[in-house]
This record gives sequence, structure tokens and C-alpha cells, in this order.
Amino acid sequence: MPTSRNSMQSLPQAAAAAPKESVVGGLIVKFFHGEFTPQGFNRYAGHWKGPPPGNIGKKDIAVGMDGLKVQMKNPMFVTKGGVGYGVDETLKVVDDGKGWVWLAAEMSPGGLAIELFKSVPFGKRALFVAKQSDVDEMFSKVNWAVALGNIEKTFGGPLIKQR
Repeated sequence: MPTSRNSMQSLPQAAAAAPKESVVGGLIVKFFHGEFTPQGFNRYAGHWKGPPPGNIGKKDIAVGMDGLKVQMKNPMFVTKGGVGYGVDETLKVVDDGKGWVWLAAEMSPGGLAIELFKSVPFGKRALFVAKQSDVDEMFSKVNWAVALGNIEKTFGGPLIKQR
């Protein structure tokens, strides 16, 4: 815990939303700006609000962030995880019962994708984790630079270089 005023000022400040220029911000818009239905996720296909209009901007990221927060509090679609790296899919669990919800990325045929987990996402790129009962607190403290850096790290498995 920082003890002086200067050391507290040097700590990175949490931002309300992911930066517009970041990979994380783009992924949040891609995977959480839209409508979640029992049949699946319908991605937003309208005109981006920007700024500038027509491009993904702060207004679109804010909508994606709201969608992410809602899904982290009560996820409609959860990916299996837990147990350990390289474990057979049949041994993984949807919810390990510990009350955490994770946002993690992985490479898919369509490029980098992000998913929600309620068990440890071994072998994925864990961006951040929150207590499901207190998601808002995590968003008040999240350091987006650290979340962006976590895209390069495989959690609980071998480091896999993508570039």
C-alpha cells in the first residue's frame, strides 16, 4: 500500500472505459455491443456513433462496456474452463463455484475473440477478473494498460507467440 502522497499519484489511474485506440476497446465493442438472446449474440450492425460518425468511437465503446458489465454480472454464455492447462474438454467446468467471472481472449478462426468464464481460463489470455457480486468495483479500478498487456500472456500454460 502506498504510504506517501507522491507514490499514490504515480499509480496508474483507472479509466471509465477502454481506450478507443486499444485492441481491448475494439474487442469489447465487437463482442458486447449488440443484443444477447437465448439463440446467441446479435452483433450491432448499425451506423457507428463515433466520434467521428461512422467509425467506432467513445460512444460505441461506452455501449459495449455497458453490455460487458451486464454480462459479467449475469452471463448468458459462459465458456468452460478450470482444472488446468491441456486438460481434456470433458473435465472442464462451466462454473467452479468460487464467485469469480473472468474476461479472457483466445485466437479463433475469425481472429482474436473474447469470452466470459466462471472458472479459471487456463491456456487463454486472461484480461481481468472480478467478483461476480461486485463487478462495478472492478471497473472502477481496472488498469486498461495491464489488460492490454495480458493479451500477450497465456494464463497457466506455455507462452505462445502470435507475432
